[in-house]
Amino acid sequence: SERYIPERWLEPIPSDGNDENGGNGCENWKLKTLPKGLFYAFGGGPKMCVGYQLADKELKMTALGVLSHFNLHNPEGEEFKIEDKFVTGPTSLKI
Repeated sequence: SERYIPERWLEPIPSDGNDENGGNGCENWKLKTLPKGLFYAFGGGPKMCVGYQLADKELKMTALGVLSHFNLHNPEGEEFKIEDKFVTGPTSLKI
């Protein structure tokens, strides 16, 4: 569209009528909340992005490159434990 229509992305916050604009709430907006899972970056199923695996590998290599500049260690007296979550990793690792 060629016009800016804020209602596409914003919704008005109800006003109690005590503001200086007479309660019309023109300057009171918040971002609309979208349903969870609405956007999948690489799609899914048979039409999944062919570049997903490349992007995944690049992300891991970039993370390793950044982390290689830090000294990672386990805090004194704490046991190294791995916890299964969305991303599996250590629970007590400190940077």
